[in-house]
Amino acid sequence: MRIFFPHSTLINHYKSSDIYLNLSRIESFGITFIEALASKVPIISFTGKGANEIVKDKINGFLIKDNDVSEFVNKILQIKENKEILNNMQNNCLESIKKFDLDTCSNKLINIYENEIIKK
Repeated sequence: MRIFFPHSTLINHYKSSDIYLNLSRIESFGITFIEALASKVPIISFTGKGANEIVKDKINGFLIKDNDVSEFVNKILQIKENKEILNNMQNNCLESIKKFDLDTCSNKLINIYENEIIKK
C-alpha cells in the first residue's frame, strides 16, 4: 500500500465539498488552498497573505476584503443560489494551480541550476 500526503481520506473530504471556506487571516504556505483547488473546490477567503497569491477573485473563488463577515456570507449564498458560478469556478480550479505542479516546479528549478552552472 502506498501512502500519499495529503492522505486520500482528506482529498475525499475536499471532493465531497462544494466550496472551501477559509477564515484564517494568514495562510502563509497556502497548502490547503492548493489541495482544495486540486480537488476542484473553489475557495472563499479573506484577502491576506497566501490567499491573495493563490485565490483569483471570481475565477477560482472569492476574496473578501477588510474581514467583512457579511460579504463572506453573501458570497456563500451567491454560490448556493447560482450553480453556474460554482460550475465556472470549479472548471477554473485546476488551470489556476498548474504553476504549482511538482513537475513544473522541479523543471524550473533544474533549469535555474543548469543555467547557473553554464554561466560559471
